[in-house]
Amino acid sequence: MDSVIDIRRGDHFTWNGQGYLAIDDARPSGFFIDNQESIAVCCVLAKNIEPGPDGVIDLGSRLRGNLSLGEQAKIEITKRGSRVTWLGDEPRAQTPQWQARGVLHGIVTARRAAQRAVDDLDVSRDNAIRQALASEVPVSQIAEMTGLSRSRIYQIRDSRR
Repeated sequence: MDSVIDIRRGDHFTWNGQGYLAIDDARPSGFFIDNQESIAVCCVLAKNIEPGPDGVIDLGSRLRGNLSLGEQAKIEITKRGSRVTWLGDEPRAQTPQWQARGVLHGIVTARRAAQRAVDDLDVSRDNAIRQALASEVPVSQIAEMTGLSRSRIYQIRDSRR
C-alpha cells in the first residue's frame, strides 16, 4: 500500500474500491482524524478519463472534490504523473499565501510533535521521581538532580500535578 501524502498531481489512485485522478499534490488539511492531521487530495473520479492526442488529460470544468484521508488510509497509486489540465488551474502553489501556509503548517506540526515529546518526557520524569522516592532517595537530592523545587517533588509524589 502507498501513503496518502505521496499522492502528486496526475497520479491515478484507488481508495475504498474507487479510482481517482489527483488534480493537485496531497497536502495537510488542517483537520484531524483520530488525533492525526488528515491529508487533503483534490481529485476527480477517474471513470471515463482518457488523455487527448497530446497525452494531456484535459478535465475542463469537470467537478472536482477534496478527499480528506488519514495518513493510514489504504490507498494504492496505480499510475504516476499523468499530465493534467483543469479550468480551475492557477499558480497558487507559487503565491506567497500558499508558501506561507506551507511554512506555518510545518512549524505548527513540528511544535505539536515537540509538545507531545515534552509531555511524554514529563510523564517519564514523574514516574522516575516516584520510583526514586519509593527507593528512599532524599527529596533534596531529587530536587537537585531535576532542577525542581521540593514542593514540586511532593506534588508529583502525591499526583497533584
